[in-house]
Amino acid sequence: MVTIRQIAEEARVSAATVSRILNADTTLSVTDETRERVNRIANKYNYRTRQQKKAPDKHHFSVALLMSHSLERENNDDYWRHIKQGIYEEAQRRGINVAYSARFIEGVDLSRLRNYDALIVTGPISRAAVYELKAINQNIVLVDAGGVHYDDIDDVTPNLGSMTRRILDELRSTAQPNIALVTGQNDLVDLDGQVRQVAEDIRTTTYYQWCREHRLTPIVKSGSWDPQFGVDAAEELMHEAPKLDAIVVASDPLAVGVLKVLKEYNLVPGKDISVVSFGDLELVNYIAPLLTTVRLEHFKIGHAAVRLAEDLARKNRDWVSWVTIPTQLIYRETFTKKQIKR
Repeated sequence: MVTIRQIAEEARVSAATVSRILNADTTLSVTDETRERVNRIANKYNYRTRQQKKAPDKHHFSVALLMSHSLERENNDDYWRHIKQGIYEEAQRRGINVAYSARFIEGVDLSRLRNYDALIVTGPISRAAVYELKAINQNIVLVDAGGVHYDDIDDVTPNLGSMTRRILDELRSTAQPNIALVTGQNDLVDLDGQVRQVAEDIRTTTYYQWCREHRLTPIVKSGSWDPQFGVDAAEELMHEAPKLDAIVVASDPLAVGVLKVLKEYNLVPGKDISVVSFGDLELVNYIAPLLTTVRLEHFKIGHAAVRLAEDLARKNRDWVSWVTIPTQLIYRETFTKKQIKR
């Protein structure tokens, strides 16, 4: 039987690092590449920690984790990285082996997928890809698939749509009718890792619906999810819509770019213009003024995905489950609660 020391030698890290990774220690500061390498080697040898061996359930389940996002995207956006950590944490607690993990853009060994008790897929993929996977393995859990639900497939998602509507209503209640949206597009990945379609994000869909209901002209900038697009979008808004009252930003990394431009235009967020974002990532602690943002329970999303996968593996139910994880609007300086008129 393989030992932690042998895994450490093959992974080129210390035994202590291997132990902390396999026990889902999220306080350990290592790269995602290192985490994935250690887990891949441990899975190859079917290594189980003491906690997994002591798991009360005598049936040991294994799952495959398939990711639609690149490692670079995860490194730049804690949202997906924390969801993945949550999946590993909950699997560890339940004695479930994440026996295989892969990114579509790096290649997925489809022949292996029928051997696992369930598949967990993080991020948006194409409808064709969803049903190609389902033909291989019936037990699939989609994690934040971009607001798309399938009648015959379990999923977990944060309540982005309803929270977007709440933010827009609160901004409008403060006599701020000119509200722009800076958002990203969801690449729908096929099983070969190629992107042949893009989809509108649920926050964008909600924003357009809300504008129609209130007979307002939508002001949308949609592109990639990185801070540079936030810069480009905000620059365009400053030229095209100089009398904006507020900007809703679909992610904190985008908001970093937006705030940079507002500063260059001598606009003070929270005073001259309101800004509300999504994520409540660690990076917001280093932004001034303090960013009002929506706290997404990243780890809980991952935990819920594992519980659904275990349900499917146990065949505990014969219905589809869509789990919505609540979010929380954290008021800070760029939009304050006292501004809201009830």
